[in-house]
Amino acid sequence: MGKAELYIFATRESKDQFIKTRIENRRKNVETAGTIQRRIEEGGMVDCKICGEKTSMLGTRLCHNCWEVSARLRKFLQSKAGMEMAQAIIDEFVHKGEK
Repeated sequence: MGKAELYIFATRESKDQFIKTRIENRRKNVETAGTIQRRIEEGGMVDCKICGEKTSMLGTRLCHNCWEVSARLRKFLQSKAGMEMAQAIIDEFVHKGEK
């Protein structure tokens, strides 16, 4: 066990409960991976509603990258440095289009 695991064991759970929880979490991870694989095999891929890339996220219809940007962009742009960085990237793309 790692230090964090020992800390959790010492503060919240009995050893048996800790082990049961670890086994259950691993089982859930395997089930999730299986669900994604089944979606892919059953043709459960859709086009991302922003960029058009194929994604298995049928609920949001967003690929990983578009979800990350849409979930985090507003907070990022609240800082002056974030806004300057975004503006520099946009300017770079605009100038590439002019060539």
